[in-house]
Amino acid sequence: MPLSKTQEKCDTEFEVFFEKFASNSAYQAEHIKFPLKESYSDPDTGYETTKTEYINSKDYHYRKFPKKNEASKFENGAFTVTVDKQKDTVFSKWRGIDNGIYVDFKFVFTDGCWYMVEVDDQSI
Repeated sequence: MPLSKTQEKCDTEFEVFFEKFASNSAYQAEHIKFPLKESYSDPDTGYETTKTEYINSKDYHYRKFPKKNEASKFENGAFTVTVDKQKDTVFSKWRGIDNGIYVDFKFVFTDGCWYMVEVDDQSI
């Protein structure tokens, strides 16, 4: 059975996939399960509650993912990046250094490809 075009573009190793995902806007858009679930701390409630939205592909904007060793060197908004792998799920966790950054990106391996499926931004 021949591979589909999407399967031909897929990398089974998360690190290889993520390098392309982080650096190529078209590849990134192809590897997001839409609608994308995005949760965030609601500033209107003093960050006491969480709002959830579902983003369609037409409303999605390319997101920059800095390399792990670069994120902690930012002059404004520095953060650390950790990667938590759990079988077919990977969480990329951004934690601010003396700031309120606190974001989790969830990726799943499904249908032979890696996809970003959720963003949870509890930054304040």
